Amino acid sequence: MANDKTCSKEGCDRPAARGKDAWCLECRAAYQREYTETKLVQARGAGFGDGCEAMREALMTTFDAMGRAQISAGEAVGVVRQAMRPTLVRPKHVDLIAGGNVNV
Repeated sequence: MANDKTCSKEGCDRPAARGKDAWCLECRAAYQREYTETKLVQARGAGFGDGCEAMREALMTTFDAMGRAQISAGEAVGVVRQAMRPTLVRPKHVDLIAGGNVNV
């Protein structure tokens, strides 16, 4: 039985892949590439957000340790400049850091 279905993506007139797939192989591959790239961008964004939250927590701990001391804005800037980078790595981002799979 010949496959007489065409790809359901707008503007594509290639024959659809076999089975239940309504797209042709080229459109399916293009979708998968775009989906994978989008997942990577989302994972990077989540990692950035986690890093920002870790830095916020580290700075709050530093300022909390100062107690109720009054400090100038310049001193606060100095504390932020000298703050060590937190070493927090969330498990869901370890694969990306190690160059592993993009699935998070």
